[in-house]
Amino acid sequence: MHRRAWVGLLLVMALAAGIRLYRLDAVEFYHDEAMLAMLAQEMADGQTVPLQGIVSSVGIPNPPTTVYSVVPPFWLSDDPLVSTGWVVLLNVAGVGLLYAVVARQFGWGVAVVAAVLYALNPWAVMYSRKLWAQDYTVPFLLLALLFTQIGFRDGRRWAQVLAAPVMLWAMQIHFAAWALVPFFGWLMLAGRRRWHWPSLALSLGLCALVLTPFALGIAQTLAQDPDRLSRSLAASAGRDLDGGRSPWLNWLMLGSGQAVESWMLPDQAVDPAAWLVGGLAVGLMLLGGWVLVRRHPWAVGVAFGLVLVLPPLAFDVALSDVWPHYFVPLLPAFAVVMALAVTLARWRRVVIGLVGVCAVLWAGQWVSTLDAAASRTVSIGAGTSGYTTPAFVLREVAHRVTPSAGDVVVLTREMDIWFDSEAARWPVMLRDTFGCVRALPSDGYAVVPAGTFTVIETPDAGAGLSGLYPLAEAVTVENRRGALPYRVGVVRPEQVRAPDVTALEVPASFDNGVQLTGYALAEGRVVLRWRLPDAPDRRFYESRAHDVQFFAHVLDAAGARVGQADARFWQARHWCAGDTLYTWQPVTGAEGAAVLRVGFYRLGQGREAGQTFALDVLDTLGNPSGNWVDIALQ
Repeated sequence: MHRRAWVGLLLVMALAAGIRLYRLDAVEFYHDEAMLAMLAQEMADGQTVPLQGIVSSVGIPNPPTTVYSVVPPFWLSDDPLVSTGWVVLLNVAGVGLLYAVVARQFGWGVAVVAAVLYALNPWAVMYSRKLWAQDYTVPFLLLALLFTQIGFRDGRRWAQVLAAPVMLWAMQIHFAAWALVPFFGWLMLAGRRRWHWPSLALSLGLCALVLTPFALGIAQTLAQDPDRLSRSLAASAGRDLDGGRSPWLNWLMLGSGQAVESWMLPDQAVDPAAWLVGGLAVGLMLLGGWVLVRRHPWAVGVAFGLVLVLPPLAFDVALSDVWPHYFVPLLPAFAVVMALAVTLARWRRVVIGLVGVCAVLWAGQWVSTLDAAASRTVSIGAGTSGYTTPAFVLREVAHRVTPSAGDVVVLTREMDIWFDSEAARWPVMLRDTFGCVRALPSDGYAVVPAGTFTVIETPDAGAGLSGLYPLAEAVTVENRRGALPYRVGVVRPEQVRAPDVTALEVPASFDNGVQLTGYALAEGRVVLRWRLPDAPDRRFYESRAHDVQFFAHVLDAAGARVGQADARFWQARHWCAGDTLYTWQPVTGAEGAAVLRVGFYRLGQGREAGQTFALDVLDTLGNPSGNWVDIALQ
């Protein structure tokens, strides 16, 4: 490339970085981001090398490359802005890679226009600044495309070695990218005269190496649960496979860059100006398509057809709902087709002017949409639409947590990190400072740590725990307009308004390390007090093996069961040594009851699904002495 081409490249990358870094503190750090971050943290800290990512929308675990690709920022910090900055950096590099690929094929002038359009397409910007798998798939695909171009068009052997392994790495990050296999296959087949068989053999070995972790993860999953894949496929068979929008409508939305606010702000009508700029973009695509068909070899047209037309056709028969982010890998190709319109010599100045207008309107559309999403509450729409709590709110809450206060208790809606965003966020964001961050659901459980602790009351917290933890002097962290605030306060153990219970003279010990220390049976509910050991395992997947159910049976004088309560015990990943846990559940038959029988059992998973396994009660010597403890009631 000559000097002007290098200057163009640097300017385009600066433009891409600028718009992606705009209001970076307003980025989302929601449920999937937190779970992915948790797996990356575990790997960065040397706790595990995951063989699978988080569970996909069809119930099949994602490949572990989704985790491996985002580990580096967690060596530095657990701040979501650091990991988001890493994703932005990858995508800015992706803009540079697109520039290089297009410059080598169509010249540096088309490369500049294509890179500008890709850098400013609102959908491309939105899907390039979050810790979400589809947000960092494209840079690796573009790197694979550059290696394919160098290896199979130019005949460089080292690039033939790397092209397929990098492609497979990228395609494992998000399943939707597999629709591009025919595109890459066509490019490699077109360069068959330059194939170097030893290089291809080495490439095949690297491909096997890249696929090995995922293969091991799938084998591990099927060994534990042989019917996992068949159940996922069966569950998808009866679903609405377009998620409410056809693949072609999603395809058109992303390609034209229009109506991004329909996704980020689903409760707001689409600005008519968005349809105007969308029409302008479609016009440029039509002009570029005409140039592609009339002025370029048929093999190039086939390549564009495979990358632009085949994926939406494939998604028409997909096994899951189809969402806009499935088409993120197509965004660079849309930009290139539009950029080809500038090669029309007679209309070149007009086309360049239209490209400039489109780029400016796109940038303005993104900025205004992001500003609106960051300033007010957005109702969550279908699928993953909507805009959740911005990072600047979450970071302010994290800064209010007092390290000297010891541990953290998060009051939220649900305790399971797989299903509650607040339960997943805070163990990630506070990992650097606190080793024990617990999440309490809105009712049924209360925990009292051994020392002074910090309580984070989230907007999702219900009223069930509001009276237990005194937060009158808590700091209020304002949320977006229209949203409930967060509250952060320091609490001493003696301040907790715990339920009254009768203490057991001798605590009952179970073989999971939990002790039953007290009980109460009145007013239609059974209250149990427990002493907890430290969590057996806090890792994302491994901790679930230690989750159990508990039961409380009410027996009359004849030993007949007259009432019972069965419920999930507080999840094991939240246990901290020395914590006192209170549980309460509704129960019948308390009047005239003679015995309260309490025990634990584990629900079978995978091959053991449908079975239950009782936990042992231990005697004073630590030997099993039965599967429950009977408490004589006064």
